[in-house]
Amino acid sequence: QIQQKPATATIAARPRSLPTDIWSSLQKNHNPYQLASISKVVSGSCKNNVCLIQGPPGTGKSSTIVGIVSALLSGKAPLPGQRQS
Repeated sequence: QIQQKPATATIAARPRSLPTDIWSSLQKNHNPYQLASISKVVSGSCKNNVCLIQGPPGTGKSSTIVGIVSALLSGKAPLPGQRQS
């Protein structure tokens, strides 16, 4: 079964481990889908610690990955198997 993305994206909440100023910067440079992916990775809520970023060319995958790396380096990332909100 293929999951379809929703017609409208919900605004992702800032993970507790991420400083407010970093999250504000990410919000300026990423769309709601990218923010949701960043939040999911940083909060440790990816299934089995794996999160797949996929999409056609030009949809912001590289930008999302840069956002994830920035967030992980700027906050207190959860250990594998831990979840934060």
